[in-house]
Amino acid sequence: MVAGDGDIGFKGDQLELNGNALGDAVNPANNFFNSTVSRLGAHVTAKTPNYVNQFGFDVDLINADGQVPNGATSASLTLKSAGDGFYPAVITFATDLYQPVLGGNAFQKSVIDLDGGLVLPGDVLEYAFFLQNRGTTAPPTWWCATRCRWARRWCRARSRC
Repeated sequence: MVAGDGDIGFKGDQLELNGNALGDAVNPANNFFNSTVSRLGAHVTAKTPNYVNQFGFDVDLINADGQVPNGATSASLTLKSAGDGFYPAVITFATDLYQPVLGGNAFQKSVIDLDGGLVLPGDVLEYAFFLQNRGTTAPPTWWCATRCRWARRWCRARSRC
């Protein structure tokens, strides 16, 4: 977030994500645009001159973990003020994409002809599937075993279909 004319002494300006005011140790929720240069709640000091008050120039990187729920297809950013003027210059937003990974032996399947011999129309087949997510999401390991005639059914969490 980069904004101009964010004054450190005037309160009332906010940055909201999905209707929730954002803030941290350097950028209070009721004075977000406050002439600071910060990264994740700490002042950036590797600059010359190293002023805490940037006299109308505000650059901040903040953490908004938990503000966008899993499965969301959109997010809303709102910049507002109850009196202090500011001029947004750069707004960026990044979020992690979590997806399952079913590579290698994380996906195993087998089928047994319970009638024996070659698979023929009318035979009873037992399908077994084992899926283990090795990605960054948190769904459970899936396992399914079912007996069926020319049909497949899926189930979750180590239960029988």
